[in-house]
Amino acid sequence: MKKYSAMVKDGKRVVIIRDQDYPNKAAFIHDLRANGYKVNPKKVKPSGVFDYICDHTDCNPWDWDLKKVPEESIAAQEDEVEETTKEADTMTRRIKFAHITMQGGLEAVLSTVELEPGLYETMLASPDFDTEYAQLRSTNEGTAISDFNFLRKKFHVEPLTGKYDDLAKDLEAAAAYGLEVAANVEDGGTCNMDAVALDLRGWRRDKVEQAAKAAGVGCFVWSLYGHKRYVFTVRSGGQANRRTAAAEAMREALKLSGYDAGMYYQMD
Repeated sequence: MKKYSAMVKDGKRVVIIRDQDYPNKAAFIHDLRANGYKVNPKKVKPSGVFDYICDHTDCNPWDWDLKKVPEESIAAQEDEVEETTKEADTMTRRIKFAHITMQGGLEAVLSTVELEPGLYETMLASPDFDTEYAQLRSTNEGTAISDFNFLRKKFHVEPLTGKYDDLAKDLEAAAAYGLEVAANVEDGGTCNMDAVALDLRGWRRDKVEQAAKAAGVGCFVWSLYGHKRYVFTVRSGGQANRRTAAAEAMREALKLSGYDAGMYYQMD
């Protein structure tokens, strides 16, 4: 048995649990999570290493990468720290790891590790592991790799490039112009759902929708006489003439940017 310590979260509270006897790090982590704590494995250490980090560093994210107490520490403790550190290192075997970008440009890391023989964990978390977005556990490596691929497909968003990146920027600028114009219009007349519509034949729908989201505008597909157009909506602060003015100003701005832009008119 070895002594382990951990810094964990209980809701929004940070809790430090010290000097617990366990056969290995994985068993300690398992019990912590079974008791409802949110655990970052980097902050679970042999007690000697944990105490050194708490007593001699600012506990920055990189400080938790420490594997053993530095040479200048008390020589009498060094052998024990090295032994427990070696054991801790062998207890977590990395299977897969990747940096991904989530919706909204949020950076995250995705990793699959073997905590102990027959126990695998796949975790999606912030780069400093302070925030955990998803966690899956399995009992064999094949399933663990499938979990990794599943989370990557579900959460990873490829950055916009080329014409899709241009579209996002042009939509954002057009929306800003439309709102500026609408602010000077009295909101009388018929309530409507008017919006600008673009002919983007041959463009990928998922990327167009991603560009719209990045620009902060709504998006849906409208079919007219067999032709598909993308309709982009904005919140204009009005529901009648002001909404129409915003949409028509967006159309003019997007035409100037080179798009085949028209209008979608609908009474509410």
